[in-house]
Amino acid sequence: MSPATGEDVIRVDDKLLSDIIANQLGEVFYMGDIYRMAGTRLPLNPSDFSGARGAFHAGVFGPSGVGKSVFTTYYIAGQMRHENLGILVIDPQGQWATNNGFAFDLHDLARVLGREVVIKSLAREVRLPQDKYLFLELLLKTRFFGPGGLNIRTGPAIEAARSAVEDALSEPKWSELSPGDLLDLILTALAKATEAGDIYKDLKKNDKTSEFKPEGAGWKLLCLIREVLDISGDRRSGFIRTMLPVASLFGPQTPDGRIRMKMERLLHLALDRTQPRPYIVLNMAAEEPGEDADEDAQALAKALNSDSVRARILRTLFDRLERISGEEYRKGEKLLNSLVVFDEAWRYAPKSSSDDEIKALSNKLAEYARETRKYGVGWM
Repeated sequence: MSPATGEDVIRVDDKLLSDIIANQLGEVFYMGDIYRMAGTRLPLNPSDFSGARGAFHAGVFGPSGVGKSVFTTYYIAGQMRHENLGILVIDPQGQWATNNGFAFDLHDLARVLGREVVIKSLAREVRLPQDKYLFLELLLKTRFFGPGGLNIRTGPAIEAARSAVEDALSEPKWSELSPGDLLDLILTALAKATEAGDIYKDLKKNDKTSEFKPEGAGWKLLCLIREVLDISGDRRSGFIRTMLPVASLFGPQTPDGRIRMKMERLLHLALDRTQPRPYIVLNMAAEEPGEDADEDAQALAKALNSDSVRARILRTLFDRLERISGEEYRKGEKLLNSLVVFDEAWRYAPKSSSDDEIKALSNKLAEYARETRKYGVGWM
């Protein structure tokens, strides 16, 4: 609307804005200058999620390289003035864990404001929930079943072996087993499936002795399994080394003995209403192993860094976030007042995808945001 002829017009500048909001200066923050008004800062005062309005969602959109992540760091820095706002960053690329490419150190700012800063690596410090299907998906990325391992080559045979292991992992606390005991559980199930002819159909018994005939792929597999089950044999340690990097993701310790934090514990910490609230970053990027690392460690790191496997783990994470949000909300009368920052979300919410795991996650993202919002959890 244009002013009437003769009406005074006052140009807005930084001093005028500061005078107008003089009584609210402690409640605002600045993210830069007003568009085409260099030197005139834009004051912002977004609320947290504790008021009557509750949680709200926000998005930062733009092509690669325009500064979406940098913009988001400034926004989060401003929101840290709300000391009762919890912040959980899902960091698929590892940028937030290292502050790589940011204009300032967000970790240091959080500490100056009295927040506990918790940076956890999924590959090295977080214990995944017991999930036999995810365990098997990751184990299949190694050479455990294929060449250099059990040498099961055909698709139907691999699927039969997978089914046998799935049944074995119905054991209530398989993730608590030692590596040797877990290996025995898996191999015993595979031996039974092999003897039953479920994996290869060519294993036959001698009619007179009831012993298996020493011929065919089924016989070779059974002999190899028996050899690995022998605790005094040479092959056993190699199979444990192959399985250990995957098994340790679900176990209480890393291969080098460090204690892992349960994923559920990390989510409870993010949603706990004790003040001041923490600033938590879940780093999902697995470090690339060195050139001297074995083939299995390299294969696992590659798998963990693939968008498909990340989508599968994220669905596990967000399923539990939705459940734990409800549990934490029912413990008190106030909203959870927590912000979930999902970096690189576009990778997991495309218009279309040929990857089943990405499609499955994409189809549930709206549900996660809708359901958790009721408890005072906003997404960005």
